[in-house]
Amino acid sequence: MASLIDHYLNDLEAQLDFDRRLARRVRDEFADHLAEAVDASRGLAPDAAERQALARIGPARSIAAAFTLDALSRQTERLWLVILATFLATFLAMRLRSLGLADSGTASLVATLVDRYAFVGALVIGCGGWLAARRRPPAAVLDDMATRGFRMVTLVATATLGALVVSIGAGLARIASSSDGAFGFAPLLVVAGSLVELGLVTWLMVQVLTLRRRTGRARALLAG
Repeated sequence: MASLIDHYLNDLEAQLDFDRRLARRVRDEFADHLAEAVDASRGLAPDAAERQALARIGPARSIAAAFTLDALSRQTERLWLVILATFLATFLAMRLRSLGLADSGTASLVATLVDRYAFVGALVIGCGGWLAARRRPPAAVLDDMATRGFRMVTLVATATLGALVVSIGAGLARIASSSDGAFGFAPLLVVAGSLVELGLVTWLMVQVLTLRRRTGRARALLAG
């Protein structure tokens, strides 16, 4: 039969299921703390010692909320760094395309304009969102205001991602419609730059989806 501590640890781990590694680490950490607390109460009956240890630590929901807030904050910082890296890679790839490709025909010129202005749009959205996020005081507790802030970051990142995808797609179209007429004859650096763009935008997509999933889990935690 599972003990009170086992039920508590199962509940704590379940509430952190958005990150299996974090959930397991927290469970192991608190299992050790609770075992030490029970050992320190040897004069009490086992059930009473467990209840006392659990009362000292506090509700599993409160602990899960604190770790969820920390995970969301770390994920947000990581997301901004990935956005910055993607901006830099996209800008460098655009410069390589400008230097290494010769525009030929209407399609190539249109692709160049879309590439350029979609990137500018992504830059405006991303920088504006970052400045707005920095103006907000850091969340001290996981509450509705904190989750709204993380949702705002998710929306900004999603819009930035969309604009970058358009820019990169236009860049690839520009390579396809270059004077050489085929990918195989495009300069190696141009192709390499576009591959780096694709890799980073894929990484950015993963980060956005991760933040969205974790924010949804935080809202469910508050609602429950």
